[in-house]
Amino acid sequence: MAEMSNPVDVMGRELPYSQEAELAVIGSALTNSHSVAESVEILRPSDFYFPQNKEIFSVILDLFNENAAIDFITVSNKLSQSDKLEAVGGIAYLRNAATNVPTTRHMTYYSQIIKEKAVLRTLIKSANDISDMAYGQNDKVERIVDQAEQLIFDVTSSNNKSDILPISEIFMGSYQELVENSLNQSGITGLPTGFDELNRRTGGFHGGELILIAGRPGMGKSSFAVNIAEHVSITDKNRCDIQPRNAERTDCKPYYMQPGTC
Repeated sequence: MAEMSNPVDVMGRELPYSQEAELAVIGSALTNSHSVAESVEILRPSDFYFPQNKEIFSVILDLFNENAAIDFITVSNKLSQSDKLEAVGGIAYLRNAATNVPTTRHMTYYSQIIKEKAVLRTLIKSANDISDMAYGQNDKVERIVDQAEQLIFDVTSSNNKSDILPISEIFMGSYQELVENSLNQSGITGLPTGFDELNRRTGGFHGGELILIAGRPGMGKSSFAVNIAEHVSITDKNRCDIQPRNAERTDCKPYYMQPGTC
Protein backbone atom coordinates (compact mmCIF):
# COMPACT_ATOMS: atom_id res chain seq x y z
CA MET A 1 0.00 0.00 0.00
CA ALA A 2 1.28 3.49 -0.85
CA GLU A 3 2.70 5.32 2.13
CA MET A 4 0.98 8.52 3.22
CA SER A 5 3.12 11.06 5.05
CA ASN A 6 1.62 13.91 7.04
CA PRO A 7 1.85 17.19 5.09
CA VAL A 8 3.63 20.09 6.78
CA ASP A 9 4.06 23.78 5.92
CA VAL A 10 7.26 25.84 5.96
CA MET A 11 6.89 26.36 9.72
CA GLY A 12 6.77 22.63 10.34
CA ARG A 13 3.06 22.68 11.19
CA GLU A 14 0.70 20.09 9.80
CA LEU A 15 -1.31 21.28 6.80
CA PRO A 16 -5.09 20.77 6.68
CA TYR A 17 -6.10 17.52 4.99
CA SER A 18 -8.46 14.60 5.46
CA GLN A 19 -7.13 11.21 4.47
CA GLU A 20 -10.42 9.63 5.52
CA ALA A 21 -12.50 11.89 3.27
CA GLU A 22 -10.21 11.33 0.29
CA LEU A 23 -10.43 7.56 0.67
CA ALA A 24 -14.20 7.80 1.20
CA VAL A 25 -14.67 9.67 -2.09
CA ILE A 26 -12.58 7.13 -3.99
CA GLY A 27 -14.27 4.21 -2.25
CA SER A 28 -17.73 5.63 -2.96
CA ALA A 29 -16.89 6.05 -6.64
CA LEU A 30 -15.59 2.49 -6.90
CA THR A 31 -18.67 0.96 -5.26
CA ASN A 32 -21.41 3.28 -6.52
CA SER A 33 -20.76 4.94 -9.88
CA HIS A 34 -23.95 7.02 -9.57
CA SER A 35 -22.33 8.99 -6.74
CA VAL A 36 -19.48 10.20 -8.95
CA ALA A 37 -21.57 13.02 -10.41
CA GLU A 38 -21.85 14.53 -6.92
CA SER A 39 -18.09 14.70 -6.45
CA VAL A 40 -17.42 15.97 -9.98
CA GLU A 41 -19.58 19.02 -9.23
CA ILE A 42 -17.31 19.94 -6.32
CA LEU A 43 -13.83 18.51 -6.82
CA ARG A 44 -10.89 18.56 -9.18
CA PRO A 45 -7.93 16.17 -8.92
CA SER A 46 -5.79 19.04 -7.62
CA ASP A 47 -8.04 19.31 -4.55
CA PHE A 48 -6.66 16.01 -3.24
CA TYR A 49 -3.52 16.25 -1.18
CA PHE A 50 -2.11 12.75 -1.53
CA PRO A 51 -0.62 12.11 -5.00
CA GLN A 52 -2.06 8.61 -5.32
CA ASN A 53 -5.56 9.91 -4.60
CA LYS A 54 -5.11 12.68 -7.16
CA GLU A 55 -4.15 10.09 -9.77
CA ILE A 56 -7.03 7.76 -8.96
CA PHE A 57 -9.62 10.54 -8.99
CA SER A 58 -8.22 11.80 -12.29
CA VAL A 59 -8.87 8.37 -13.80
CA ILE A 60 -12.36 8.31 -12.31
CA LEU A 61 -13.01 11.75 -13.82
CA ASP A 62 -11.79 10.56 -17.23
CA LEU A 63 -14.12 7.56 -17.12
CA PHE A 64 -16.99 9.80 -16.07
CA ASN A 65 -16.37 12.19 -18.98
CA GLU A 66 -16.24 9.21 -21.35
CA ASN A 67 -19.58 8.02 -19.96
CA ALA A 68 -17.86 4.71 -19.23
CA ALA A 69 -18.52 2.28 -16.41
CA ILE A 70 -16.81 3.20 -13.14
CA ASP A 71 -15.94 0.42 -10.74
CA PHE A 72 -13.03 -1.38 -9.16
CA ILE A 73 -12.17 -3.25 -12.38
CA THR A 74 -12.40 -0.36 -14.86
CA VAL A 75 -10.40 2.03 -12.67
CA SER A 76 -7.64 -0.50 -11.95
CA ASN A 77 -7.51 -1.43 -15.64
CA LYS A 78 -7.13 2.19 -16.76
CA LEU A 79 -4.42 2.76 -14.18
CA SER A 80 -2.64 -0.39 -15.34
CA GLN A 81 -2.80 0.72 -18.98
CA SER A 82 -0.93 3.90 -18.10
CA ASP A 83 1.55 2.02 -15.85
CA LYS A 84 0.34 3.90 -12.77
CA LEU A 85 -1.39 1.13 -10.86
CA GLU A 86 1.59 0.20 -8.72
CA ALA A 87 2.47 3.85 -8.15
CA VAL A 88 -0.90 4.49 -6.47
CA GLY A 89 -0.56 1.46 -4.22
CA GLY A 90 -1.75 -1.34 -6.46
CA ILE A 91 -4.89 -3.45 -6.26
CA ALA A 92 -4.64 -3.57 -2.47
CA TYR A 93 -4.99 0.20 -2.14
CA LEU A 94 -8.08 0.32 -4.36
CA ARG A 95 -9.61 -2.65 -2.58
CA ASN A 96 -9.02 -1.02 0.79
CA ALA A 97 -10.74 2.17 -0.32
CA ALA A 98 -13.67 0.27 -1.80
CA THR A 99 -14.27 -1.98 1.19
CA ASN A 100 -13.85 0.58 3.96
CA VAL A 101 -16.10 3.41 2.76
CA PRO A 102 -18.74 4.07 5.49
CA THR A 103 -21.57 4.82 3.03
CA THR A 104 -21.81 6.07 -0.54
CA ARG A 105 -24.81 8.24 0.33
CA HIS A 106 -22.56 10.91 1.85
CA MET A 107 -20.41 11.55 -1.23
CA THR A 108 -21.32 15.25 -1.28
CA TYR A 109 -20.22 15.72 2.33
CA TYR A 110 -16.96 13.85 1.77
CA SER A 111 -16.27 16.01 -1.28
CA GLN A 112 -16.99 19.23 0.59
CA ILE A 113 -14.53 18.26 3.31
CA ILE A 114 -11.80 17.71 0.72
CA LYS A 115 -12.61 21.01 -0.99
CA GLU A 116 -12.47 22.93 2.27
CA LYS A 117 -9.09 21.44 3.17
CA ALA A 118 -7.77 22.29 -0.30
CA VAL A 119 -8.89 25.92 0.06
CA LEU A 120 -7.24 26.16 3.46
CA ARG A 121 -3.95 24.80 2.06
CA THR A 122 -4.11 27.34 -0.76
CA LEU A 123 -4.80 30.10 1.75
CA ILE A 124 -1.79 29.07 3.83
CA LYS A 125 0.46 29.08 0.77
CA SER A 126 -0.83 32.51 -0.25
CA ALA A 127 -0.28 33.83 3.27
CA ASN A 128 3.30 32.55 3.19
CA ASP A 129 3.85 34.19 -0.20
CA ILE A 130 2.45 37.48 1.11
CA SER A 131 4.72 37.25 4.15
CA ASP A 132 7.76 36.65 1.93
CA MET A 133 6.90 39.66 -0.25
CA ALA A 134 6.42 41.89 2.80
CA TYR A 135 9.67 40.80 4.46
CA GLY A 136 11.58 40.98 1.18
CA GLN A 137 10.60 44.61 0.48
CA ASN A 138 11.72 44.11 -3.11
CA ASP A 139 8.94 46.21 -4.62
CA LYS A 140 6.88 49.29 -3.93
CA VAL A 141 4.38 48.93 -1.11
CA GLU A 142 1.47 49.62 -3.48
CA ARG A 143 2.65 46.83 -5.76
CA ILE A 144 3.03 44.39 -2.86
CA VAL A 145 -0.47 45.23 -1.62
CA ASP A 146 -1.89 44.69 -5.12
CA GLN A 147 -0.17 41.31 -5.39
CA ALA A 148 -1.40 40.33 -1.93
CA GLU A 149 -4.95 41.25 -2.85
CA GLN A 150 -4.69 39.21 -6.04
CA LEU A 151 -3.45 36.16 -4.12
CA ILE A 152 -6.38 36.36 -1.70
CA PHE A 153 -8.80 36.89 -4.58
CA ASP A 154 -7.41 33.77 -6.27
CA VAL A 155 -8.12 31.79 -3.09
CA THR A 156 -11.76 32.93 -2.95
CA SER A 157 -12.13 32.24 -6.66
CA SER A 158 -10.75 28.73 -6.26
CA ASN A 159 -13.56 28.00 -3.82
CA ASN A 160 -16.03 28.46 -6.66
CA LYS A 161 -16.26 26.14 -9.60
CA SER A 162 -15.15 28.68 -12.19
CA ASP A 163 -12.41 26.77 -13.99
CA ILE A 164 -12.36 26.38 -17.74
CA LEU A 165 -14.07 23.05 -18.35
CA PRO A 166 -13.65 20.50 -21.13
CA ILE A 167 -16.49 20.65 -23.64
CA SER A 168 -17.29 17.02 -22.79
CA GLU A 169 -18.17 18.03 -19.21
CA ILE A 170 -20.36 20.88 -20.45
CA PHE A 171 -22.21 18.59 -22.85
CA MET A 172 -22.69 15.98 -20.15
CA GLY A 173 -24.14 18.56 -17.77
CA SER A 174 -26.41 19.95 -20.48
CA TYR A 175 -27.62 16.47 -21.38
CA GLN A 176 -28.45 15.65 -17.76
CA GLU A 177 -30.30 18.97 -17.46
CA LEU A 178 -32.35 18.19 -20.57
CA VAL A 179 -33.26 14.77 -19.18
CA GLU A 180 -34.37 16.28 -15.87
CA ASN A 181 -36.37 18.98 -17.64
CA SER A 182 -38.13 16.40 -19.84
CA LEU A 183 -39.35 14.62 -16.70
CA ASN A 184 -40.81 17.84 -15.29
CA GLN A 185 -44.51 17.85 -16.23
CA SER A 186 -45.09 21.50 -15.25
CA GLY A 187 -42.47 22.78 -17.66
CA ILE A 188 -41.11 25.15 -14.99
CA THR A 189 -37.63 24.18 -13.88
CA GLY A 190 -36.68 27.46 -12.24
CA LEU A 191 -38.32 30.25 -10.26
CA PRO A 192 -41.83 31.05 -11.56
CA THR A 193 -42.26 34.64 -12.69
CA GLY A 194 -46.04 34.93 -12.41
CA PHE A 195 -46.39 35.30 -16.18
CA ASP A 196 -47.44 32.08 -17.91
CA GLU A 197 -46.03 32.91 -21.33
CA LEU A 198 -42.70 33.99 -19.86
CA ASN A 199 -42.58 30.77 -17.81
CA ARG A 200 -43.30 28.74 -20.91
CA ARG A 201 -40.51 30.37 -22.90
CA THR A 202 -37.87 30.40 -20.18
CA GLY A 203 -38.89 27.57 -17.84
CA GLY A 204 -38.65 30.12 -15.03
CA PHE A 205 -35.61 32.04 -13.84
CA HIS A 206 -32.55 30.01 -12.86
CA GLY A 207 -29.57 30.68 -10.62
CA GLY A 208 -26.62 32.31 -12.33
CA GLU A 209 -28.70 33.88 -15.09
CA LEU A 210 -28.57 37.55 -16.02
CA ILE A 211 -32.04 38.60 -17.22
CA LEU A 212 -32.18 41.83 -19.24
CA ILE A 213 -35.49 43.64 -19.75
CA ALA A 214 -35.11 46.00 -22.70
CA GLY A 215 -37.46 48.70 -23.93
CA ARG A 216 -37.91 52.40 -24.55
CA PRO A 217 -38.45 54.78 -21.61
CA GLY A 218 -41.94 54.69 -20.19
CA MET A 219 -42.74 51.21 -21.52
CA GLY A 220 -43.13 49.67 -18.04
CA LYS A 221 -39.84 47.86 -17.60
CA SER A 222 -39.52 48.71 -13.93
CA SER A 223 -43.16 47.87 -13.20
CA PHE A 224 -42.76 44.55 -14.97
CA ALA A 225 -39.67 43.70 -12.88
CA VAL A 226 -41.42 44.73 -9.65
CA ASN A 227 -44.43 42.54 -10.56
CA ILE A 228 -42.10 39.55 -10.92
CA ALA A 229 -40.45 40.37 -7.60
CA GLU A 230 -43.86 40.71 -5.96
CA HIS A 231 -44.93 37.31 -7.26
CA VAL A 232 -41.72 35.68 -6.07
CA SER A 233 -42.06 37.28 -2.64
CA ILE A 234 -45.78 36.65 -2.05
CA THR A 235 -46.47 33.43 -3.92
CA ASP A 236 -43.17 31.59 -3.66
CA LYS A 237 -42.17 33.01 -0.26
CA ASN A 238 -38.69 34.08 -1.37
CA ARG A 239 -36.93 37.28 -0.42
CA CYS A 240 -36.33 39.70 -3.29
CA ASP A 241 -33.82 42.56 -3.38
CA ILE A 242 -34.71 45.45 -5.68
CA GLN A 243 -31.81 47.77 -6.45
CA PRO A 244 -32.78 50.52 -8.91
CA ARG A 245 -30.07 51.73 -11.24
CA ASN A 246 -31.43 54.83 -12.96
CA ALA A 247 -28.89 56.86 -14.93
CA GLU A 248 -30.83 60.04 -14.11
CA ARG A 249 -30.49 59.58 -10.35
CA THR A 250 -27.46 59.45 -8.10
CA ASP A 251 -29.33 58.30 -4.99
CA CYS A 252 -30.06 54.65 -5.75
CA LYS A 253 -31.15 52.87 -2.60
CA PRO A 254 -31.94 49.13 -2.48
CA TYR A 255 -35.41 47.95 -1.50
CA TYR A 256 -36.24 44.58 0.00
CA MET A 257 -39.30 42.39 -0.24
CA GLN A 258 -39.49 39.88 2.58
CA PRO A 259 -41.19 36.52 1.89
CA GLY A 260 -44.95 36.83 2.01
CA THR A 261 -44.98 40.62 2.00
CA CYS A 262 -45.53 43.25 -0.62
